[in-house]
Amino acid sequence: MKTLAAFALLAALVSVPAKAQKLNLDLNFDAIAKNAKEKTELSLDGPLLDSLRQKLAKAGDKDHQALFASIDQISVHNYEFENAGEYSDSDLDPLRKQVAGSAGWSRVLNVKEGTEDTQIYVSMQGDKPNGFLLINAEAKEVNVILVAGSIQLAQLKELINSTIKFKELAQE
Repeated sequence: MKTLAAFALLAALVSVPAKAQKLNLDLNFDAIAKNAKEKTELSLDGPLLDSLRQKLAKAGDKDHQALFASIDQISVHNYEFENAGEYSDSDLDPLRKQVAGSAGWSRVLNVKEGTEDTQIYVSMQGDKPNGFLLINAEAKEVNVILVAGSIQLAQLKELINSTIKFKELAQE
């Protein structure tokens, strides 16, 4: 995931608040998920996100409370495969085409390194960003992250690392 280092640099250099608005992307990964040896699919919005906020408040976790206070939607998809070739890069084309063809979405980063391919898209409403999409495809792993709401790009790494916190809270 060398390209995520490029993302971290981009996030460190750019601080962009996003105005909350529901983003309508069809995140259907059935074709990819069916062959994955390991998968993580996390989707939070509406009441589920409100529940997470309440659990963070009860736990006294002020850092994560502030991070999630103005987020409207989070989707994290990770698929790992035993062997290269168990998914096709074309399985991600419907999502890429949907984003490229949607008003307000722009690709801000496109990196190809060997078998790794990463794109970062930002959705704009007027002159304000209101969404972020990262697609990272490697030979044996696929990651897609969608965030909608008010967030600084510099906070996204912290949000991504919070996946462990999501799992702990879901088990309570």
